[in-house]
Amino acid sequence: MEKEKLAIYGGPINVFYGKKQVLHDISLEIEKNKITAIIGQSGCGKSTLLKSLNRIIEEENGTINGDLRLFGKNLLEMDEEKLRKTIGMVFQEPIVFPFSIEKNMTYGLNYHFSLSKKARKEKVRHYLTMSGLYDEVKGDLSMHATNLSGGQKQRLAISRALSVEPEILLLDEPCSALDMKNTLLIEDLLVQLKEQYTIVIVTHNLAQAKRISDHIIFMDGGRIIESADKEKFFAAPENPLSLKYIQYMEKS
Repeated sequence: MEKEKLAIYGGPINVFYGKKQVLHDISLEIEKNKITAIIGQSGCGKSTLLKSLNRIIEEENGTINGDLRLFGKNLLEMDEEKLRKTIGMVFQEPIVFPFSIEKNMTYGLNYHFSLSKKARKEKVRHYLTMSGLYDEVKGDLSMHATNLSGGQKQRLAISRALSVEPEILLLDEPCSALDMKNTLLIEDLLVQLKEQYTIVIVTHNLAQAKRISDHIIFMDGGRIIESADKEKFFAAPENPLSLKYIQYMEKS
């Protein structure tokens, strides 16, 4: 694929925790303004790969070797602060800071931008509106964020990640603890967001991957077994292990 259509590409990279290798010869092509779903059994390396893309893995005492390109630049050599601003991340358990909804939103804005009070309020409203949360909380932005529901906390986490204007959004099992209503809200949000952002999501939910993704990366044993467009992957997977996984998950 032409490089100008790709947000992240290259490899291979290898990831280690001490002497233990956890990712092996990983090569990637993450297309711009698409949703790429990383799937596979528990422990196969999905979350490790995701956290390697903005090098959070290094904060967990992991090391990454290789050459992986972010818009043409080796992301392993980039300034970490610039990298984390370009590639935002939302975790499985929504992280909300122990203060108000508004302060949760202004935390990143104050760090990365010099804004007037009016501009800051406009950005808070804009990004909360993007996640569909604003109408639910606009009457009390001073409310402690820990009082929000699980689905609201996850949408706040997404709003906060978007507020620093990343180009890529990583999400690690963002719906695993949510009910159907909130899961569908998050899924609809992600489909809308891909018009402006490149999205990479780790999910154990095969049905979710079918509903919202454009591209599938299937992993097993710390390796990428297959990488293909969603339609091709589910209709005619090339690797027998991919087919076995699909059949197993559809029966479970």
